[in-house]
Amino acid sequence: MPPTRWSAVARAGDRSLDAWVHDLEVLVRLYRPVLVRHLVSRFRMSPDRAEDTVQAFLVEKVLVQNVVRQATPQRGRFRSFILTVLDHFATSRLRAQGALKRRATERDAARLDDLHETPQGGASVSDAFDALWARQVLARALALMREECARTKERQILWDLLEARTLGPVLNNAAPLPYDELVTRFGLRSPAEASNLLVTAKRMFARTLRRVVRETVSEGREVESEIRELKRILSK
Repeated sequence: MPPTRWSAVARAGDRSLDAWVHDLEVLVRLYRPVLVRHLVSRFRMSPDRAEDTVQAFLVEKVLVQNVVRQATPQRGRFRSFILTVLDHFATSRLRAQGALKRRATERDAARLDDLHETPQGGASVSDAFDALWARQVLARALALMREECARTKERQILWDLLEARTLGPVLNNAAPLPYDELVTRFGLRSPAEASNLLVTAKRMFARTLRRVVRETVSEGREVESEIRELKRILSK
């Protein structure tokens, strides 16, 4: 989590504030899918088991024990803090359930012990968590835009063009469709019209992305720094 969100973290952990529930819900909604995917990747859990583990973690550690209250900028990045707590929690559950045994092999035992020392600045874990977070934000923004565009025929063309010219090539590693082909496919008057509509679609997505990011920050002025952080992560 970028440093600009520390104010939201502080509010989420302060039970004396009326707004703590809202701020905690925002954090959970944004990060829960990321935490699940982290467990699937790091612990080789099935998606269902990872979901159950994260649910237990959120109830026991976040809601009941309020571990968010212990997170401070002085202790390092929030993502490193929450990953360390989650990894310890998951490891304890696996051991208690007998899923991992020290006597299995020396290699397994060493790997299990390593999980208890997740480094605060671990580049690989931290970078992977950043990437998952960034993709989660983008996925939410795209879903909201698609839903909004589906409401009217005029806006549906914006989503169709964005998907055909920009999203499809990125997701499928293919060349963007030529504007002449876009004109034919969507019944437009000219390549110039297709280009103008695509610019409008990109602007709409930028507004939607800012709206999603704004949900995670305490002040509007923090939005642009979060957008820059997203671009930095996705450019790797």
